[in-house]
Amino acid sequence: MRVKNHLPDGALALLLATLLLAGCDALGTTSAQPSPTAIATTGASGSPTTPPQSDWRTYTDATYGFRVDVPAILQTTLPPDTGDNHMASWAYNFGAGLPPKDQALFTEVSLTLFASITGGHPCTQGKPITIGSGVTAYEDDSLDAPTPPPGDGARGPGGLDANWEAGGVYFHMNLIATSGTPLSHAAFRARYGAIWQHILNSFVPGPPVPNTHPCG
Repeated sequence: MRVKNHLPDGALALLLATLLLAGCDALGTTSAQPSPTAIATTGASGSPTTPPQSDWRTYTDATYGFRVDVPAILQTTLPPDTGDNHMASWAYNFGAGLPPKDQALFTEVSLTLFASITGGHPCTQGKPITIGSGVTAYEDDSLDAPTPPPGDGARGPGGLDANWEAGGVYFHMNLIATSGTPLSHAAFRARYGAIWQHILNSFVPGPPVPNTHPCG
């Protein structure tokens, strides 16, 4: 079984090809948030350890004007794009050296955010949740998938997904573990759930885009 992917054709391949590349902030700008936010961490088995203090920065999309927090230590891994369908992605560049110990957990994940105003997207796929300031999103995941049979490809590390529509724009967010080691649903939530929740809660939609029909 292959890991589920809701991104358009070719987008996942582009993401994987550029995951560890450093670059400029794609699609928009970021601003630092100096006040630290506590993030609960866990050991490899999911057991709690000492929570570090880490800074976030705010990404503002140049096309649609929405805002979302990303861990400040992560770097953009896609080239700039401002089309009707575009994607931003962040991961840690280990070529820059080892991270501070209190931010090491952030380096274990990558974040992808896709925005589109064209139709056909699965806006309501998943379990309803509330994000940001009252936006309804739908959460799904690619965790706890069975090991594929021999010759059917390797199982990916899995991650969490969310789909939603706000102001005429479809959004798909994906948080995956970059270690390559699959984690159970419970272990992934215990280790990275606070990061995921902070990102979702920080979402602020941009100005409404009229006359769009992004949902399938």
